[in-house]
Amino acid sequence: MRFLHALRELLQTWQGAALSILAILGTIYYGPRKMLETYDWYMDRFWDYKVRDFLRSQVIPHRITSYGELAPKAIPQSISEITAAVGRPEKRILGSLKRLRRRHQVTPDGEKWKAVL
Repeated sequence: MRFLHALRELLQTWQGAALSILAILGTIYYGPRKMLETYDWYMDRFWDYKVRDFLRSQVIPHRITSYGELAPKAIPQSISEITAAVGRPEKRILGSLKRLRRRHQVTPDGEKWKAVL
């Protein structure tokens, strides 16, 4: 109770008002960015990982003729193939692909999609 009483007295002074304004401005400036970062993290953690993992599983070794070494090659997959493998509606798959493309983890290849290696 003493804390609330002291806080009320502080807010009634000019120093308390200035402190409140600074806190509000900080929240307005930093709040939306942190909220959007958290949203992107949750979407990646619970939804997008299935699509990304499926596309990364569709990688085969490919021979480079100039060096004779094996390098991975991503096989493009259609939206219907991704939908069947992941078991989610096409609308959600398109949203996941859009977010993954924005983070440079997948790339379109004509009408199909492949993982960025």
